[in-house]
Amino acid sequence: IDTPTAHSSPSSAPAPPVFRIGDAVFALTAFERDGAAAEYILAAPHELARKPSNISHVEAATIPLSALTAWQALFSHARLQPGQRVLVLGATGGVGVMAVQLARWKGATVSATCGGRNTEFVRGLGADDEVFDYSKGWRIVEEGNEGKWDVVLDTVGGEWQLKAWNWVAEGGWLVSVHSPLDEEMVRREFELRGVKGRYFIVEPDGKVLGEIGKLVEKEAVRGVVDTVLGLEDGRRGFEKLEGGHVRGKVVLKAVD
Repeated sequence: IDTPTAHSSPSSAPAPPVFRIGDAVFALTAFERDGAAAEYILAAPHELARKPSNISHVEAATIPLSALTAWQALFSHARLQPGQRVLVLGATGGVGVMAVQLARWKGATVSATCGGRNTEFVRGLGADDEVFDYSKGWRIVEEGNEGKWDVVLDTVGGEWQLKAWNWVAEGGWLVSVHSPLDEEMVRREFELRGVKGRYFIVEPDGKVLGEIGKLVEKEAVRGVVDTVLGLEDGRRGFEKLEGGHVRGKVVLKAVD
């Protein structure tokens, strides 16, 4: 926040601060700075949003990275519209959980992949079409579903990402938040069927995060906590994430 000087004119004076000492906030901070696994961090005002009043700080911690990633994938890149069909690959991870909820809130028809034990959980998030057990392999999606979805959101990569091109409708989108798409496939699919592909890394956005916070307060979207660990157990938390099979987010709690 700029500090006025003796030579500042009224027109050049900074606007009043949006946030004040004591405000409860949450944020995704820029990746070029140190991360948030700490008791204190620096955050720029444009990264911040007010924490939803109806949830705990622990649940709030699950939201910014995952929800902003899902929002930017579905709405900023794929331009998802009501009535379109969406397939979320990896619907129980942090991004997948949010993508299913946001797509359903937007009025899309939502399909998803997840482990068999999580089928009802994913349906409860808003997957109102088909929910596929990924342990049975990608062929369970392939059968009868060629060109079915307007948007496929890839959070898993690998062979699933490669096969996902077949499931995108003409003129649709394959968006990956896991790993870059094969450039030759991107060119070929666009030339043949007008299918667009994109890999991106989420950017901080306090304004959009504020809108997501309002959805949380309306109970249209919720965070999902898999495990809560202390900062001293941070290594174990990251190992748990790398091992897969996490439902939602692992939260590192800095202060009791």
